[in-house]
Amino acid sequence: MREYALAGMLTASKHNQDKIAISKLREILFAQDRAREKALVDPDGDGIGSGLFIAELAGSVGVRGQHDKTVQLLDDRYQKLKTTAIGPAASLGGYLYIVCLPSGDGFTATSSAPIDEERAERRFVAYAWPEGKTSSHGKLFSIDELERIQVFPNSGHAGTAPSYQGAERPPPCDAVNRHKADFHAWEGKKPRHSLPGYPHPLEPSP
Repeated sequence: MREYALAGMLTASKHNQDKIAISKLREILFAQDRAREKALVDPDGDGIGSGLFIAELAGSVGVRGQHDKTVQLLDDRYQKLKTTAIGPAASLGGYLYIVCLPSGDGFTATSSAPIDEERAERRFVAYAWPEGKTSSHGKLFSIDELERIQVFPNSGHAGTAPSYQGAERPPPCDAVNRHKADFHAWEGKKPRHSLPGYPHPLEPSP
């Protein structure tokens, strides 16, 4: 009986970790909504703001094109940044969180790359993955502008680490497409069909 109780507690703990990671990704989503509504980055002057990187959302750096202007759409906890192989990520509660924005034919997590600001008005993807060996059971989570929350098992072969773990092994910005067959919707979560601050019909995501 004791073994069953311990197994149940471990399962509950893992599920709670999942919910915490997803709640943080939703905070990022809502921050992106506010950035769009407030048009904080709006090169074409149409009143629709582009998405922001995690450091911009947290107020750790100035927004693109206005480096003397900082905003804080996420709380102070997101200001603990770590350099990863694809760009800065926020370290929070045993997970790393990163935002990828449209660039060229794909997405990027670094502000040094040219951003497609028109597509960034309506496209972004964010990821959460385990920072250390003991912080999580390994799952990779993603969210996009339509609140499509997806989960990737991210488990290595027996005796090996997860595919994506820590600052050294972040997920690529195209992880959702790269592992399309292995991502699944979180608990059947349905996407929304419109974007706050974006008045036009949405074309299908690439």
